[in-house]
Amino acid sequence: MTLRWSVGLPDTAGWAEIAGHVEAARERLWALSTADIVAVLDALGQRLRTDPRLHAVDGLAYLCLWLRRTSLEELLALNLGDPGMLDGFRPVSRTQRVAAQPRGIASHWLAGNVATLGLFSLAQSWLARNGNVAKVPEGSLPFLVHTLDILNGITLSVDGRAVHGRDLAAATALVSFPSSDDAANRAMSLLADVKVVWGGKQAVEAILALPQKETCETVVFGPKYSLSVYDRAAATAKDLPDILRRTVADVLAFDQMGCSAPHTLFMERGTRPVRAVGEMLADAFRQAAARRPRVGIAPAAAIDIIAARARYALAPDKDILAPVENDWTILIDGAVRLEEPVFHRTLFLKEVESIEQVVPLVTRKVQTIGIDIRDGERRDRFCRAVTYRGAARCVAPGLMNNFDAPWDGLYFLDRLVRWVSIKEGRP
Repeated sequence: MTLRWSVGLPDTAGWAEIAGHVEAARERLWALSTADIVAVLDALGQRLRTDPRLHAVDGLAYLCLWLRRTSLEELLALNLGDPGMLDGFRPVSRTQRVAAQPRGIASHWLAGNVATLGLFSLAQSWLARNGNVAKVPEGSLPFLVHTLDILNGITLSVDGRAVHGRDLAAATALVSFPSSDDAANRAMSLLADVKVVWGGKQAVEAILALPQKETCETVVFGPKYSLSVYDRAAATAKDLPDILRRTVADVLAFDQMGCSAPHTLFMERGTRPVRAVGEMLADAFRQAAARRPRVGIAPAAAIDIIAARARYALAPDKDILAPVENDWTILIDGAVRLEEPVFHRTLFLKEVESIEQVVPLVTRKVQTIGIDIRDGERRDRFCRAVTYRGAARCVAPGLMNNFDAPWDGLYFLDRLVRWVSIKEGRP
């Protein structure tokens, strides 16, 4: 195990030393007010946005918007009801006052598909005043190390007091070790008061099987599937090209490696042939790819794309739209099913008689559904039906990858705190 970043700890620190340091440092974090932490994170977002070294980081623009003061205040209100719950006891009845306290140390197992993911996890844990130990994939380390360096250098004046970003940074350790290192995973699990797990099926199962404290809370963001649905009115609307451009933006974000990116688009049969819709979609891909061209592609990914294209090109009941290069791919048919993801800007376009045919396909494995259903009552019925079956979010095209609350069916920040109370009065 290698410690990659933490204020005041050597790279050779062991688990006991890391836990002791983070536990001590979180007392300074706990002493900050909610307004202090929000101000520091708002400043962090501003500095990330203007850092020329980070302009190529996928998803950075949205992350910086998410770190704005107004966004964080809204997040706190959604999760806790009253953001002041983290600053002291608040009355909830004539005789009872309630407060939110940090759980202690949060251990984060971060997935490697999205470099900015770790900051969404850490920022909410900082707001909850938890100390943090994060296992970071190698590909995400440069971004997070640089981010914590920036955070460590932030000093603000809040109500005449000096507030330091280093109080957040010092309570955070980034660690790196192979996923197969059972001893390291076990140690990281045992020091946690809350475990936060982002990853695929095997990773989640392995981490859930680890020993942990009896009082430990576990929050899991496992593998998910997302899709899009357009009704007949959307399929025939004049603004369909614009809506398709928004769906393409959802596809291009992180090259579909995020769990909220669509892989299948169901289009209710309208007056336009599905091939014509596909051509509009292809035009949207061309425009987007010109602005955000592919920068290399792994051989294994290229093989997956070529194999999927070949299946559709050879089948008489299927169609395909794609450039010679592997920049993007549209695979067209009428089979009412969720296709296995190919990723890398590959979208399955399916024409259906009714969007209600999609409802039985939805399970708890579905996270986000991008919807353009023009009739309000029908939209509400559809969303109620698919969320009953397991979908977590129904959002407009273009917003699928926006990290909001609730996420995966839960209020994350709420799970990072303990609720405590004072009951007064006579029995």
